[in-house]
Amino acid sequence: MIAAPSDIWGINVFQTMVNQLTETKALAILGVPKSRLRRWLNGTSSVPRMACLALYWETPYGRAMIDSDHQFTVQSLHRRVTHLERQNNRYRAHIIRLMQQGFHGSANDPIAL
Repeated sequence: MIAAPSDIWGINVFQTMVNQLTETKALAILGVPKSRLRRWLNGTSSVPRMACLALYWETPYGRAMIDSDHQFTVQSLHRRVTHLERQNNRYRAHIIRLMQQGFHGSANDPIAL
C-alpha cells in the first residue's frame, strides 16, 4: 500500500500544491466552491488534511511516488516470474532424466508421463 508522507497538511503545504497545480485544477480535484478554496488559501479557514492529500497525489511528488511504487512492483514480479521459470525448468529436466533412466512411474504417480 502506498502511503502519503505524514507531514502532508497545513496551509503552507496546501498553498504550495495549489500553486503547482493551478487554482483551476485544484478546484476541479477538490470539488469545492472557489470561495472555500480562497478561505483555505487565505488562512481564514483551516485546510482539511484530506484536501491536502487529494492535491498531493496530483502533484509531481505524489505522481513520482506512485510511479516509483509501480516500478518496484513490476521489478519484484519480474524477479518472481524469472525464479519460477528457472525452478520449472529444473523440474522438467529432472523428469526427463528420470524418464531416460527407465523410470516409468507408478499407479499413483501424480506426474503424467
